[in-house]
Amino acid sequence: GQHADYIENSLRGSRSGQRKNAVMGGMAAALSDQDIKELAAYYSSQPPGLCSTDEVRKGGKCKGL
Repeated sequence: GQHADYIENSLRGSRSGQRKNAVMGGMAAALSDQDIKELAAYYSSQPPGLCSTDEVRKGGKCKGL
């Protein structure tokens, strides 16, 4: 549910150590710039898994709530 640029910036920050998270830092450390672009494109194309925004809820995309 995030935009690609947000995901890219987050992964680059994790890789550089600017964002402090041991788990993500370890995962992002081995990613190339191309890996980051591809991951961001993939994850930004996925619909939110939860009914986390008013837009999703009002759009009737929430199942079971």
